[in-house]
Amino acid sequence: MGFTELLKPQYGAAVIIELHSTNDSGYEVKVLYLNNASDSEPHVLNTPGCTDKCHLQQFVDLMKPVLPDDWTVECQKLDS
Repeated sequence: MGFTELLKPQYGAAVIIELHSTNDSGYEVKVLYLNNASDSEPHVLNTPGCTDKCHLQQFVDLMKPVLPDDWTVECQKLDS
């Protein structure tokens, strides 16, 4: 996703992606990182190319390289 400020995750670490409705009938995405299970406050991750909040379409455009093109093909179980 292009984040460079992450360290090796600890047990219970989580990336949280929030979708917020805006006053102009649009949507913004906010990405947060929880370091471990004992932290009570997640840290805001600035999406590369955005600020702490990113318009939904801009977020989708920025994440295009890591989003699956074909969910059916990319989520198939591979025979070992």
